[in-house]
Amino acid sequence: MSLKFARIAKVVQAFITGVFVTLILSLVLIFFIPQCLDYHPYEIQTGSMEPDYPVGSMIYVKPIEFEDLRIGDIVTFRTSKESKMVVTHRLLQIDSENQMLLTKGDANEEQDPPVAYASLVGKATEFAVPKLGRIVRRYQDGNGRMYTLIGIVFLTGISFLMDLVIRHEEYKEAGL
Repeated sequence: MSLKFARIAKVVQAFITGVFVTLILSLVLIFFIPQCLDYHPYEIQTGSMEPDYPVGSMIYVKPIEFEDLRIGDIVTFRTSKESKMVVTHRLLQIDSENQMLLTKGDANEEQDPPVAYASLVGKATEFAVPKLGRIVRRYQDGNGRMYTLIGIVFLTGISFLMDLVIRHEEYKEAGL
């Protein structure tokens, strides 16, 4: 009976290790590597850029110099200097003299009010990861980091306990 329990403990420990490794790799791929390359994740919160950027999708945005902007670029900007709210729309016109931009959501009828370059977050990537934006936003805005840390500590603790159980059963089988 105890040998069977040790086998079950090994399977549970292997599963926990797999979950742990998957979690760490996911966080590294979604946050760490892109941010090392100066790309920052944002969620598409409205349907103004559908079908290319569905609601709830995640995009990466990289800062861009004014001189590098091109008509047709997808840009992300703050709705005001104090706001955390961002909008991602297509660049229609560039006023180089006043450093102002005219944008419009692909699914919108009308263009946006002029946007100052100072409000620009950056240029968005040309791809979106469906549904991942909502998960990322919840991770960043809420207690996601705390829950991740608690999860890692919990999984590490369970794995440690499983290791103790396995060793105890092996010692009992060996007669030690």
